[in-house]
Amino acid sequence: MKKEIGKEHKIKYLGEEYPVKYMHLREYTEDGITISKGGTTIAFIDLGNEIISAQAECSPLDNYSKKFGRDRARGRLIGKIKKMNTKRW
Repeated sequence: MKKEIGKEHKIKYLGEEYPVKYMHLREYTEDGITISKGGTTIAFIDLGNEIISAQAECSPLDNYSKKFGRDRARGRLIGKIKKMNTKRW
């Protein structure tokens, strides 16, 4: 089985597809060494005039996983967009 590296995810919003982008926030020691526990992943889409985002936080007791953070944050972003698509004014 071939592992896909750097697979781009897209989310449909108001009839158009937008690429999902990610930011990974970590804490560091005073020496600049990354702390392996805890962290935050932010998934977002840029609509040009607006950014829609969602985040996933890793407990400071757990080892940080970029893959798990991306999956969790993207799932929350999809849920947020589904709610926005169904909202009627």
